[in-house]
Amino acid sequence: MKLPQLLASGLTLFSLLVFSSTAGAQSGTASVSPDHIYFGTYNVDHPPVYGTVVLTNNGSSSMSISSIGSNLVDPFLVSSTTCGSTLNAGASCNITVEFDVPNAPIGVYQREGMNIVDSATNSPQYVQLGGEAACNGICQ
Repeated sequence: MKLPQLLASGLTLFSLLVFSSTAGAQSGTASVSPDHIYFGTYNVDHPPVYGTVVLTNNGSSSMSISSIGSNLVDPFLVSSTTCGSTLNAGASCNITVEFDVPNAPIGVYQREGMNIVDSATNSPQYVQLGGEAACNGICQ
């Protein structure tokens, strides 16, 4: 449809701008599973514990991945990933998240969200993380 026809149909300049700005947007979305990991409560002398998140490209074209968990701080971190800088359409990759129990404050429930920033239309993806370090008589 040409501009004069769009204007004649009653569209305003504002709606024309919105229409044209979304017309070329990428149509693919991404998903994470699970969208939350509760690591549990561990004594501070316990080694780190791990959880895996699967990132899936639900779109019909490849998507770029610009960051995974760059917002995390101790005691949570991304320990490994099979994700590269691009994820093909329909493909998935794994992200291993670590709860570093010895570095967690004692008796304080830690909760943090991990962001995955990519080119999907629903970016960023978000995974809620939680865990607690306990003393249970071993602390001085």
